Amino acid sequence: DMEGDLKTMHVKIVSAVRSNNDYNNQPTVLVTFEWTNNTDKNNSFAVLASPQVFQNGQALDTAIYSENLPDTIPILISEVQPGATGTVTIGYTLKDDSEVTVDVTDLFDLNDSAKVVHKFTV
Repeated sequence: DMEGDLKTMHVKIVSAVRSNNDYNNQPTVLVTFEWTNNTDKNNSFAVLASPQVFQNGQALDTAIYSENLPDTIPILISEVQPGATGTVTIGYTLKDDSEVTVDVTDLFDLNDSAKVVHKFTV
């Protein structure tokens, strides 16, 4: 399913779309998450979530772009208040043209007891 509740947030995997090549001229995918802070204090996506993207069972690296597009770091660390919703987009470097699996868990949930997973064709 594209959305669900983790321990610290409600998260929806909005989209995964092909984007500019990275600094190494490899194709990338931009993955957009919409998340609601379900903790009782201000928090950021980077602190609460562990997003991963896989192809053929292998985790993809976060993309590094030569231009500053897209610069995701400020969005990842910008905080939202309890109950508020934020949107985060992260680029990943693709290995090939196979489908991608986006997987989000709570950062500190070692058992992955709650996760949201969705497959996309890019």
